[in-house]
Amino acid sequence: MIRRLLQQNNSINHFQLIRNLSSIQNICINYTENKLNEDISNEIIAGTNQFAKENVKKQAKIKRLTQMSIAHRFRRLLRCTEEEANKIIKENKKLADIDPNKISNTIEFLLNNDISIKSIINNPYLLTIDQKTFKSKLAQLQHLEPKEINDLVPLLQVSNPSFKRIIESISKEKNVIPERNRIYYLSQRLNVEPSLVAKFIANRTFMFEISFERLVENLNLLQEYKIDPINILKDMWVFTYSPQTIRDRLERCKLAGKEHLRPWMVRCREEKLQNSLKMTKETKSLLGDLSLVEYISQRLGCDTETINIMIQGYPDILKCRAKRIKEILDYLLEDEKIEPLEILRVLRILTYSLDKIKLRMNELKSIGYTQNTLTIVCRSKSEYKKALNKLTCPSRRLILQSNSINHFKLIRSLSGIQNLCSNYTANNINEDISNEIIANINQIAKHGRAKKTKENMIKKFQHILQCTDEEATQIVTKNQKLIKSDPYQISDCIEFLFENNVSIKSIINHPWLLTMDRKLLETKLVRLKLLKPRDINDFVPLLQFSILILKRLIKKCIREREVIPEGNRIYYLSKKLNVEPSVVAKNTINRIFLFEINFQMLVENIDVLQEYKINSMNILRDAHVLRYSKETIIERLEKCKQEGKEILMPWMVKCTEEILENSIKLTRDKKRLLGDNSVLEYIAQRLNCSVEEVYIMAERYPPVFKVRVGKVKAILDYLLNEEKFTPLEVLRVIRILGHSLKTTKLRLNELKALGCRPSTLTIVCRSQNEYNKFVNQWIDRKERIFVK
Repeated sequence: MIRRLLQQNNSINHFQLIRNLSSIQNICINYTENKLNEDISNEIIAGTNQFAKENVKKQAKIKRLTQMSIAHRFRRLLRCTEEEANKIIKENKKLADIDPNKISNTIEFLLNNDISIKSIINNPYLLTIDQKTFKSKLAQLQHLEPKEINDLVPLLQVSNPSFKRIIESISKEKNVIPERNRIYYLSQRLNVEPSLVAKFIANRTFMFEISFERLVENLNLLQEYKIDPINILKDMWVFTYSPQTIRDRLERCKLAGKEHLRPWMVRCREEKLQNSLKMTKETKSLLGDLSLVEYISQRLGCDTETINIMIQGYPDILKCRAKRIKEILDYLLEDEKIEPLEILRVLRILTYSLDKIKLRMNELKSIGYTQNTLTIVCRSKSEYKKALNKLTCPSRRLILQSNSINHFKLIRSLSGIQNLCSNYTANNINEDISNEIIANINQIAKHGRAKKTKENMIKKFQHILQCTDEEATQIVTKNQKLIKSDPYQISDCIEFLFENNVSIKSIINHPWLLTMDRKLLETKLVRLKLLKPRDINDFVPLLQFSILILKRLIKKCIREREVIPEGNRIYYLSKKLNVEPSVVAKNTINRIFLFEINFQMLVENIDVLQEYKINSMNILRDAHVLRYSKETIIERLEKCKQEGKEILMPWMVKCTEEILENSIKLTRDKKRLLGDNSVLEYIAQRLNCSVEEVYIMAERYPPVFKVRVGKVKAILDYLLNEEKFTPLEVLRVIRILGHSLKTTKLRLNELKALGCRPSTLTIVCRSQNEYNKFVNQWIDRKERIFVK
């Protein structure tokens, strides 16, 4: 009816162009004024509602697809992670409305102006800034003579009037303030990056208006009370208060027993501060000299080490108020009579609201469900609803009650489900179960089709590339996109690569080549040939770079062609490290700095690393070591060599002093424990057996050979001395030496609490699911014996 009316009346032909509900409603009013009959009016109103609903969905879908497209572009151009790309879009919603080509041009413009990729990711508003404004502001920033322009980039987001005031303020104080300006001064005092200080200070321009003496005095006070630097930066308003007010407030909090002081304690209202101090007193009166972990372990009847292990997965427990935890434990232990062990298994329940716990526990009680209640209570709202629906639906009850249907979960083929379906029909089972079976048929059929597609694709690659079944499987597994790709397009791409002398080996090692756009691939190959490779396959991994980065690297390589031995850095590193050029190229993908750091520095650092006999592949895999000064590398490696480190690694140069000292300590402990013996000889000595017996038992579990001797000693001391297992019992299950001592202790203590002394250590080494299944079976067996 509506369609006919639209065809007849030209004045209404614009109906399909309308994109919002209000316009459609206006048409509806026009129809009513023209006294069209009631049926047409109702039809239009119904059409209006449906169109509006569909339009909202369509717009949401378009927006989602646009965001995905932009995120993919950012990942390609900036070589960033999916998480970072999504963060950029989330922080700047304007980007969805900007032409993608314009964004690409802006990124190239920023990179050409020495703005780093890291700065663009951390300050995505740069992608929306006008180029003229950017150039003007950048010129003013460069007049301030920053150590690096990226340090002050966050200031570019400030409005023009505020930006001018900041520049004037910094220029006046240039020769007065240590470090030449407030940003570098705060960076040095708080031990954080200048760009981070600039990012926080950009929205708090009053920091340039406070007198420098006041700023220094207040900063000294905050550091005197050991306030975290990041908390100071996040809450800079504290600098606007007088030093006396800051000292009075912080001193009060310290005397009241506050362990972690925060800037908000200076700024908050008196009422809020009093409330916070009251809560601190309540916690102290409840816990006494105990920590929160000790209090929980006391209530659940276990050691603090066990609680610490359980809390590692849910650190938010430590942020909960002691009073709230007491109320939850009182309710679960005293009102619901739940065993401490069950609470310990689902310790995250302490982070939930007591009202929510009570509500869900009562709901589960009302349907008669009493097993593993805490696990269901801790699920998300949607997962909890699904679980509740499953527990209350007729098909679930029938499956729980009837043994004839329990094998339903074991069916793995379409024909099996179809046979079951005919059995259900014969037994006149109700419609709900019939629908459940049909849903499972569709799901398994879909899985079957996907599996068949994957198998066909593997066979196709095996045939075209003349490779083994294992290599073809590797190609498809590494790139799941290939399964959904058009087979003719893939064949065309392979043919094109062959024409350009790309080998089968390169395609197998880099299957992402087959998912690239043909035109883009052609453009990149043309540019890659400008490097005059001895073999195009040497540089194939570089095709993974975005076109912008590839252009930049090729320009750099062409400039260096006459200076660098072998013609470019890839061939130089290949010869120097004695590895294939394609391997070097592959390792530069996430290490662009290898093309950017000073060549002389690169050569000197590689010479030093080779002098200390560091493996070539380890240098490539951890190439960040080449960015350190020659003196630092020599100092660190010499220290490790003198301490008896046999195999030196690049991470020993990069790690913190604390990690290095810990590693050296472990080496000393190993020497002290083993002397001239090997780890296998030490194990054989402790277990009263020969080295050959240990080797035969450990051969099936290679990780045992890599376990630290200190860890081996601790595990053997615990099992042999504390738990009184015999050496033969440990030897039979030698893989326990590769397991965590904390997990081993936790499981053996749990089994002890249940009255179970395992006849073999195998159960302790099982996966979490298998271990839980064993524990549940043991509890059920005990309950049955008790009932009898």
